[in-house]
Amino acid sequence: MPNGQLISEKVTNYTLSNRQRRIEIKVGVAYGSDPKQVIELLTSAAASHPLATTNPAPQTLMIGFGSDSLDFDVGLWTDDYDQWLQIRSDVIVAITDALTKAGITIPFPQRDLHLQSIDPALAEFLRPSDPRFKN
Repeated sequence: MPNGQLISEKVTNYTLSNRQRRIEIKVGVAYGSDPKQVIELLTSAAASHPLATTNPAPQTLMIGFGSDSLDFDVGLWTDDYDQWLQIRSDVIVAITDALTKAGITIPFPQRDLHLQSIDPALAEFLRPSDPRFKN
């Protein structure tokens, strides 16, 4: 809202009379996962929370192809505005449990490091002393 409108127009605080709160959770899963199965699991985990509303019902959307993951957005509403952080935490734990049970992994960023050239003295210094790491 532009500052000018705050000064010159009536402002309504919807949280004063409406205690609903939307909760969003971003989730990335490993490439190769079945998006339809993931959507079902995420939506079910959100809907299983006792403080999630049924109208509107929780919804999961696939939002893109990330560099390391298939990306999803879980949205749910609660009537208990004051508890939204705890509800969000509970749903994240339920999502983690559901994905683990289904064998779907949440990937972590992976990067490859390619060295063009390296000083041989530095290479020797960086080489671990453990004999298992010998070339």
